[in-house]
Amino acid sequence: MLQNKVKNEALQQVVQIANQTADPLFIIHDDTISKKTKSSSQATSPMEQTGFHHSHLEGKVVWGHQVQATVVQSSDTSLIHSIDLYEDRSRM
Repeated sequence: MLQNKVKNEALQQVVQIANQTADPLFIIHDDTISKKTKSSSQATSPMEQTGFHHSHLEGKVVWGHQVQATVVQSSDTSLIHSIDLYEDRSRM
């Protein structure tokens, strides 16, 4: 699959740079919430895969999409490894 090839290539490139420069390799993982103002039941055009997520920024549960991103970095090179929409497996 193309997505897996891109992930592997990004990681390989940054690992190679870390080996060449002896700089540390960083794997940065972060999540963020794209807050929506109306729940699907109230919206004119409901959005798929939204849900309730705890927002540490707001200190409460909000409605929206939760996105998880992973970046690999060494020296002055940072590459996106993956960006994924969080899916609550318990609702599937």
